[in-house]
Amino acid sequence: MKNSKINIHIIKLLITFIIIIPSLNLYGGYKPLTADEINSLIPSPTRYVASLYGKWESSFDEQNWIPVTIPYSGRNKNAIIYKRTIRIDDKLLSKLVWNLYFLGVDDQVEVYFNNQYIGKYLSSMTPFSIRIPERMLTNESNTIKLVVLPASSAAKQMKEQNIYSKKVSTGIPREVLLIGTPQIWVSQIKQKMRHNDNFSFFEVSTNVNVSSANIQKLGPALLNDSLQKKFNIRGDVLVDIAIKRKETGEIVSKSAPQRVEIAKERTVTLNYTLTVNNPILWTPSNPELYEIEVRITKNGVLIDQYSNDIGFRSITTQIVKKLPTAMKPGIYLNDSLLEIKGLDYIEDYSTGQTVTTKRMERDILMMKTLGANLICVKYSLPHPYFLKLCDQYGMMVIFELPVYNVPQQLIGLNEIRVKVKNITDLMLTEYSNHPSIIAWGISDGLFDDDKNVGDYSDIMTGIIKNWSNNLIYKTVNFGIDSIYKNNIDFLVFKDNHNYNNFEEINNEIYRLKILSKDLPSMINFGLQIQPFNHNGFSDPASLESQANYISNFYRIIKAHKYAGSIFWSFNDYELNHPLLILNNDNLYTGTCGLVDRSRQERLSFLTLQSLFNNEKEPLLNAGSYNEKNPLFFMFVGLILVGILIFLMKRFRRFREYLTRSILRPFNFYADIRDQRIMSSVQTFILGFVLSVSLAIFIVTILYYYKTFDKAEFLLMLLIPSNDIQEIVFRSIWMPEILTGILSLLFFGIIFLTAGIIKLFSLIVKGRIYYSDTYTITIWSGVPLLALLPLDIILSRLLYLSPVITWLILIMAVIILIWILLRILKATAIVFDIPVYRSYLIGIGITIITSGAILAIYQYYYSFLYYLSYFLKLLIKS
Repeated sequence: MKNSKINIHIIKLLITFIIIIPSLNLYGGYKPLTADEINSLIPSPTRYVASLYGKWESSFDEQNWIPVTIPYSGRNKNAIIYKRTIRIDDKLLSKLVWNLYFLGVDDQVEVYFNNQYIGKYLSSMTPFSIRIPERMLTNESNTIKLVVLPASSAAKQMKEQNIYSKKVSTGIPREVLLIGTPQIWVSQIKQKMRHNDNFSFFEVSTNVNVSSANIQKLGPALLNDSLQKKFNIRGDVLVDIAIKRKETGEIVSKSAPQRVEIAKERTVTLNYTLTVNNPILWTPSNPELYEIEVRITKNGVLIDQYSNDIGFRSITTQIVKKLPTAMKPGIYLNDSLLEIKGLDYIEDYSTGQTVTTKRMERDILMMKTLGANLICVKYSLPHPYFLKLCDQYGMMVIFELPVYNVPQQLIGLNEIRVKVKNITDLMLTEYSNHPSIIAWGISDGLFDDDKNVGDYSDIMTGIIKNWSNNLIYKTVNFGIDSIYKNNIDFLVFKDNHNYNNFEEINNEIYRLKILSKDLPSMINFGLQIQPFNHNGFSDPASLESQANYISNFYRIIKAHKYAGSIFWSFNDYELNHPLLILNNDNLYTGTCGLVDRSRQERLSFLTLQSLFNNEKEPLLNAGSYNEKNPLFFMFVGLILVGILIFLMKRFRRFREYLTRSILRPFNFYADIRDQRIMSSVQTFILGFVLSVSLAIFIVTILYYYKTFDKAEFLLMLLIPSNDIQEIVFRSIWMPEILTGILSLLFFGIIFLTAGIIKLFSLIVKGRIYYSDTYTITIWSGVPLLALLPLDIILSRLLYLSPVITWLILIMAVIILIWILLRILKATAIVFDIPVYRSYLIGIGITIITSGAILAIYQYYYSFLYYLSYFLKLLIKS
C-alpha cells in the first residue's frame, strides 16, 4: 500500500515535468536589471529596492514544484503558481513600508504573503505596485506566492482571436521588485503642461499624492541617533517640489514648501503650479530631459524623495500660432511639422518574450540608425525601462489598448469595457509622464458603423482627455467606408492585403485620404515573407518582394502627402497561432520584420533605411516566378471520370442504378428494401469516387486561398485547436496528402452515417441489414458527381473572379442539403414510415446537433460574433 502511494506520487511528479518542461523558457543569457537601471525606474535615494530576479518554484497544483527563473513566460496558458522565500533585514523590516512592484504580468495575479491573501490585480503587461500589509511581515523568512491567471471568457477571446496576435502565455515575463518606502512617502506624481505661443514659457500643473502608514515609526526609522533626537513628529510634514535639468541638476523652478497634516494610513493630494522660462525643448534630435523632484521633510530632515523625468514639448495636429497661411494637415511637434517614419515594435526576442534592457537599448539604436523617429508598440504595453530609453534617445512612441479586430458585440459587453477601462487607468497612471509618448491608441481594426463601437470610443477618449495632453488615434482597416472621429486627433490606416497590385493600393490610399478629410493620417503596412526565399521580387513571398513592397508603398504614401507611415514591423516575433499564408519551417513565427528574432538584418532593412534617409536604394532582383497550379487536381479528376465512365459502359445495371437513383428514387430505394441484388463492389467504388471527388473540391478551394489572410481567419474560427490547425495548414501546402486524408475521412463518414441509420432501425423496429444502410448512404450521395467536372477545372475557374467562388460554394451547399433529404427519404422508404416523419426527425436531429455544436463554439469562442466580423471583412474588401 505504501509503495503504491509512492508510485502514484512519482507518476504525478513525472506528469508535472512532462507538462511544464516543454514550456520552460529559462531565457539563457538574460541579465537582470543593474543598480543604475533600477535607480532609473525608482529614482529615489530614500527607498530600498531589490530585484526578485532569480530562482522561484513553480507548480500547477501546489503539490509538485519545480525550479524556474523569474522573469519567466512559458507556453502554458493555464493558471500557474510561483513561490519564493525571502528574508528582510530586521533593521529595515519595521522601519519601512514594503511593496511589490511588478513591471508586467500576463494577465492577472493573485498575491499571497506568508499564505495570507492580499488581493487580485489586473496587469495585462502594465506595471503596477501593491503594498504588503504590515501585519503579514515576520522577522524570519517571508514567503511570496503568486498565482498568475490568464485572461478568461470574452477577454481571452479578444486577446487570442487574431491570426497575427503575439504569443499568449501565462507567466511573469518581466522582473518583480521589492521596494521599501519610508512611513510617509510620495506615492504618485502627475502633471499637465501649458505654454505660450512661442514656447518661451511653460506652466506645469502637478498633482502629488503623499501617503502614510504607521507614522509613529518615523522617529526610529531615521538613519542615526542624532537625527532621531532632532526629529519630533507632530503629524505634519513639509512637501516641496522642484524642476531640474536632468543633465546638470540645475534648478529651473521651485515651489514654496506646503505644510501637510497627515494621519496614519492616509493619502493626501497636493496641487502645485510651477513656471519655467525658456526651457530647452524635447525633440528627437535633442531629447533634453528635466525632472520633477518631490521632497518630504520634517524639521529639516529628509523623509522621502522621489522624482519623475519630464520633457518640455508640444504635440498637436494644428499650429498654436495664428498664421495667415493655411495650415497643412499633419502632426506638429513644437510647431514643426513631423514626417512620421515609424516602425511597429513587438517585445520579443529569439530567447523568448523577456527582452533584456541591453537588447531594448540596442533595438532603439538600430531603429535610430535606420532613420525612424517613431515606434508603435504592438500586442502588449511597453516595458517602463523601454520608455525611459525612448525618452533618453529621442524616439517618439505610440501604443494601443489591447483591442485588436474585436466584433462590435464583444466591444459592447460590460465585461470588456470595464477591463479596458481599468487597463486605460493603469496605462495613464504609469506612462503619462514620458515625453516620448505622443499619442494613445484606443483600438485597431474595429468597424465604426456600430453604436457599440462609438460608445466605446467616447468612453475611452473621455478618460484619456481628462488625464493627458497627448494625442488620441485609432487604427482602421483598408476598405472601411465610415469613420467615427469624435475626440480622435489622427488616424492610422492599415493595409489588410485586400488589393492585389500597387495601382489598386494607390486608388485605395487616395480614397482614404478623401475619407479622412482634414484629419491627419498615416499608413500602416507590412508583408510576411519566407526568410530564405531569394527568388526575386516577382515571388510574393521572397525577401526581394518585401523590399519592393516597401519601396512602392512608401512612394505612394509620400505622393499623397500623408503625415507619415508605420512599417509592420521592425522585428519578427512568436505568434499565438500557426501561420498558413507562408509555408515556413516554423509556422509560429511571424516573419514580417526588417530583422529576424535574432536581429539579423534583411534586405528590406537597407531599403527602408535608404527611403527614410533619402539615399540610393539597393538594387532588387526581379527573378522569374510563376504561380504553381498543381496538375494533381486535374489528373485525379480525370481518373475519377474515367472510372465512372468505365462502370457505366461495362455494367448496364450500374448505369440503370444511377439513372433510377436520380429520376425514380422511390422505386430505387424500394428495391434495396426488398433485398434486390445490388453489387457491393460497384457500390464501394461509387463511394470511393464520391469521397475523393468531394475531397478534391475542398482541397482545391483551400489550396487556392492558402495565401489569403481572411481564409486563415475563417479557418482559425472553425478549428480552435492550434495543434490541429498546424496539421491542417501543413497539409494544405501538400494537396496530395490532404486529398488522401479527407477522402478517408469522408469514406468514414459514410460508414458512420450508415451506422446511425442502422441504430435508428432498432428504435423503429425496422428489419434492415447494415449493408443496406451502407448502400443507401452511398447511393444517396450520387448528386456529388456533379462536382466531378468542376474538380477538373476548378483551380482555373477560381482565378477568374471571386464571384465564382461564391457561386460554387452555394451550389455545393445545395447539393449537400439535397443529399441529406435523399438519405431521409430513403430511410422512410426502407423503414416503411411516412416521408414527412422521417424529414421531421432527421432535420430535427440535424438542427439540434448543429445547434449544440454552434452553442459550444459560441460559448467558448464567440463564434457567431467573430463570424459576423469576418463577413464584414469580406464585404469591405
